[in-house]
Amino acid sequence: MALQAKYDPQADRMRLTLQPAEGAPRVFWVTRRQWLGWLHAMQRLPPAGDAGGATRTSSAPRPPRQRAAADDGIEPQALSAIRLRGAGERLQVVFAVEGEVPAREASLTLPPEGVARMRDLLQQQAERAGWDPSAALARLDAGAVASAALRKAGRGD
Repeated sequence: MALQAKYDPQADRMRLTLQPAEGAPRVFWVTRRQWLGWLHAMQRLPPAGDAGGATRTSSAPRPPRQRAAADDGIEPQALSAIRLRGAGERLQVVFAVEGEVPAREASLTLPPEGVARMRDLLQQQAERAGWDPSAALARLDAGAVASAALRKAGRGD
């Protein structure tokens, strides 16, 4: 499966295209909050067992990149959520589409070495968009600490 992300400054959103090996591509609008939340969740995952997970383990050639232009005729769908699920040693990223009942989901499964590459892609695209991911991650970390403290205080620990 190929993945492409392109920032749209007019919408202040990321246009995310998932191109499966077979079938039609799925195109989503990912808001700044969703993108940075996804990056934050990926940063909190334990590192892969190898040296950072940044090396390819397969010598098979990479399939040619399929270009998905902004005017490809596919209207992006808004996402209601991006969820991470463990699937054995792999990580499944689930994209839930907004407004569909039952929610129609698309997913992307990453091998352990792909997690580090995904983190890098998320970070790089956020920087290109001018979203200041370092500041956003610091705010999200502070919010998580504050929430944990409130939960603990509420339990009387």
